[in-house]
Amino acid sequence: MQEEKLNWTKSYYLSNLASSIASGMLAPFVSIYALKLGANVLQIGLLLSFPSLASTLVQILWAGITTRIGKRKVFIIFSGIVNSVFWAIMGLCTDSNQLLILLCLQSMLSAIGAPAGSGLITALLPKNLRGRIIARVNKYATIGAMLGTLISGPLLDLLSFRLGYFLVFLIAALINLSGVIIFLYGIPDVKVSRKEEDLSNINHIFKNKNLRNLIVLRSLFTISVNIAAPYFNVYLVKKYNVSNTVISSLSIAANLFSIVSFNLWGEVVDRFGRVTVLTFSSMLTSVVPILWVLSDNLFLPLSSQILSGIAWSLVNVSLSAYLMDITYGGNVEVDVAFFNAAMGVSSFLGPILGGSIASYASSLEILFYLSGALRLVTGAASFKMLQEVHPHAKEITIESIVTSFSTLQLNFERNVRRIINVFPESQPQILEKIEKKIEKVAEEDKWMWLEEY
Repeated sequence: MQEEKLNWTKSYYLSNLASSIASGMLAPFVSIYALKLGANVLQIGLLLSFPSLASTLVQILWAGITTRIGKRKVFIIFSGIVNSVFWAIMGLCTDSNQLLILLCLQSMLSAIGAPAGSGLITALLPKNLRGRIIARVNKYATIGAMLGTLISGPLLDLLSFRLGYFLVFLIAALINLSGVIIFLYGIPDVKVSRKEEDLSNINHIFKNKNLRNLIVLRSLFTISVNIAAPYFNVYLVKKYNVSNTVISSLSIAANLFSIVSFNLWGEVVDRFGRVTVLTFSSMLTSVVPILWVLSDNLFLPLSSQILSGIAWSLVNVSLSAYLMDITYGGNVEVDVAFFNAAMGVSSFLGPILGGSIASYASSLEILFYLSGALRLVTGAASFKMLQEVHPHAKEITIESIVTSFSTLQLNFERNVRRIINVFPESQPQILEKIEKKIEKVAEEDKWMWLEEY
């Protein structure tokens, strides 16, 4: 029964993989594209922040439309098509103002899919498997982003400026469209429940203490991150005169370590709860911007990307699972829209604030030190201000940590058991050991043994 309910996940993984390849082809190079189109540092800040602001603010409107019509899947498909069309056009831009206008229009129209997507995945996923399945989704998304960067970086270095960016945007649009098709035929729809779904009824957001505190904390944290993050690639180009291939390599380093760690973090988030993991990982990201500026070569920036991959994979899995846990029924779209709107305003303010500080101080380095300090403070506040609501969260003790690693080892052994079916003569002895381990660990922690597929 569990397998039947979750047989859509493979299509969901593939759809996310395709859209992430498309995004990965473009995301690391938008600021560089704008720079070559004539934008200055402050304009790049606007370019990277204003579309995000426009996108998340209109999500409140889209959430109301989604809940009234009730068909989430239609809006998600429309969002994907919009992204593909606008990406195909962006490769033809001749100045940074055109790029900004297209990014804003794309962001506002495609934003209709965000609250619908969050509501759909919340409705489809059982609570006790959310951490692990979100981790798998993020793993495939990270693989996609890495593949996309691998494609576009060398392509941009080999071809001329105009031809290179035109092809990269066009290829990204076509790949994203393939993900839309997979989603259309592979994912079931779950209609919005008609429970206090009107936009006029937003009092529950302010009454929900965990949601209210989460919005405040993540807004401050997002400002802290975006003071510096949009300027990292610009900093590399200005200080080291790096190529697009080097920028791709740094992005890939972060993605590789995210991919390796995602399955582990899914187990950790489901076992120890969302709040503890979110607090720790948010604080861990504070080290990343400091490492960006402590070296005269690329060694520490590369090291920081490795740490960044691990830390942000933890942040993304724990935050997504926690947001699902604290949003309710027919209000999911509205809750998520307001959360995303707050993140959008923060993402807008961060680069503007960072660009203004950098222009005044004539230095990008100060942004990275400031970002690190603010991440540490706002991340630590999560532990005091957020309440754990995950029903199976365990207290972190030596015993629980050892049990967790036993569970991970058991998952590995279960995969080994599937592999050795190819060699029947070795099965009896190996299977006997595995069965004993399964009985022991399953008895200690029965709830973990729901199938993920």
